[in-house]
Amino acid sequence: MKFILDTNVWIDICRGRLSCDQFTNSHKGRGIEYAWAPPVLIELFVGIAANEDRNFARNRLMFQTTESLQAEILELPTPFMWKLLWNISGRSPSRVTPVHYRTLVEMLLRTTSYDAFLRQTQLPDSVWKQTVNAHEVHQAVLDQELSALNVLASRGASASLALACARMFRLSGLLPDPASIEIKCSAALEFLKASLDKVRNGANPKKNDRGVYGDFQMFWYLADPQIAFVSKEDFSNEIKFSPQRDRIISLTTFVETYC
Repeated sequence: MKFILDTNVWIDICRGRLSCDQFTNSHKGRGIEYAWAPPVLIELFVGIAANEDRNFARNRLMFQTTESLQAEILELPTPFMWKLLWNISGRSPSRVTPVHYRTLVEMLLRTTSYDAFLRQTQLPDSVWKQTVNAHEVHQAVLDQELSALNVLASRGASASLALACARMFRLSGLLPDPASIEIKCSAALEFLKASLDKVRNGANPKKNDRGVYGDFQMFWYLADPQIAFVSKEDFSNEIKFSPQRDRIISLTTFVETYC
């Protein structure tokens, strides 16, 4: 099994509330692997950019210690799903790949100050020149995606979410089977439906729950039956029926079971 850790788990490691040794020891001889999900890396580096030199040494140490996990960096959710549905690589609206995320981590590891790290991101061939504005860029993306959530909620489109998802991954006029999407993406779709219901009942995620978009992205990865998601958040109110709920594991359960 391959475990992706939520941002809140990595932050606990960064702040010393969890020992990375717990995770390192858990995979020895047990077939356990770890993976970085790009939405998590994005949130961590947005935090680093927002704090600049504050906590830089601690954040850098967190990445140093987690290197022992030998965690794979996954594709962004959209190309990840393209690969899973069509066995095709490289279909993505972003030009950023796992290799670029690995480069970003290595930039952080070889510098000792935020200014030095920022200079690395500004090198001519870097795709990370927006790092200096990472917080503003991230907030703009969230505003756009959460506005789309409001639009989707207003259309009352919950019943056709699998079909809408299939249309996102149209290939040369062909659609993946919506029934297959319903199975492969059951957790993501159920979470989205619950989020839409909340909006229709008056919730304002743009103001009060901006993390909902990041959570939704993480559930795409559960389309791979070999991936599990470890988080400190409780999603039992949003995901009640998806068989994938068994692969959404609380941090407490994960530590007790695997560490």
